[in-house]
Amino acid sequence: MKTFFLIFSFLFLLISLSVNSQPKEDILFSSDSLLGVVIISDLKSVTCDVKEEREYHDASLLYKTENGTEQHIPIKIKTRGNFRRNKANCDFPPLKIKFPNNENEGTIFENNKSLKLVTHCKTYNKNFEQTLLQEYLVYKLYNIISEKSFKVRLLKIKYLDALGIKEPVEKFGFVIENEEAMAERLGGNAINLQQYKQSDIEQKSMITFSIFQYLIGNTDWSVPALHNVKLLYKQGQPIYAIPYDFDWAGIVNCAYAEPDALLGISSVRERIYRGFQYERQDYQASIDLFKAKKDQIYALYTNFEYLSHKQKKLSIDYLDSFYKILDNENLIKAYLIKNARNLD
Repeated sequence: MKTFFLIFSFLFLLISLSVNSQPKEDILFSSDSLLGVVIISDLKSVTCDVKEEREYHDASLLYKTENGTEQHIPIKIKTRGNFRRNKANCDFPPLKIKFPNNENEGTIFENNKSLKLVTHCKTYNKNFEQTLLQEYLVYKLYNIISEKSFKVRLLKIKYLDALGIKEPVEKFGFVIENEEAMAERLGGNAINLQQYKQSDIEQKSMITFSIFQYLIGNTDWSVPALHNVKLLYKQGQPIYAIPYDFDWAGIVNCAYAEPDALLGISSVRERIYRGFQYERQDYQASIDLFKAKKDQIYALYTNFEYLSHKQKKLSIDYLDSFYKILDNENLIKAYLIKNARNLD
């Protein structure tokens, strides 16, 4: 009965999906350059509004165009997230930016109705800016591996308190492509279909997804629960899983990240493969892909100017330990296949 209901719900969802028009060019995510912006709002009211039912607050976003003209955009912002929204964990929570009434037309933010903003978490702890940059790089890493991924844009943000009570703060942050925009770019639709099993996802892409999560040391995801996973449906094709939210990944190594006790590992830096088990030959195309992209992945970290020398070394060492496995058939079988989860 449960299976019948799932299939019926899925069919109903597909019938209700509209046909996508030609996606519009998104200027914001077409560049990797650092974008400087200013956000002005009543910062105390915003950052303290972390209850379950939260409000949008009036704010302004300013940035300079390439010719030096200052652009001013009225926006709405509110806190978002779960763990990082808790004041015990982060004094500056992640934000959602909404652009009302097409106020962003003709600006770099045009064609974005809303955006998720990843913030620095701890205002007076510089280590958290480094972990934010590490999480940004994980998104860029998956961009190298797959076009079916979220785009991101790095920002240097000056936060100004409209009431003049809080001191100005300037920190790194990054915005994440809206899920509907991502799906439209890829010619599909983002769907919410819980209890859709990992084994039902397009096999090759799911193996690539799982190896990527193993590479970055991330176990904080679930396809059936749609936990840090979005599903993409393209007409006439299988469902694809798109990962996001990587602050608990080992390569990011955030101070608050701890593995689930049920996994039997003591640190998020310790990798454990959470993909399902397939025949050895089914892994080969994905393994070849990661090997082919190796130089690009290493260059992503070595050429990134905002990461500290210490963080670069930690990242390169972490990548080295991953590629050591891919270069050894016995290690592939031991870590990626024998440790894989059984298909259900």
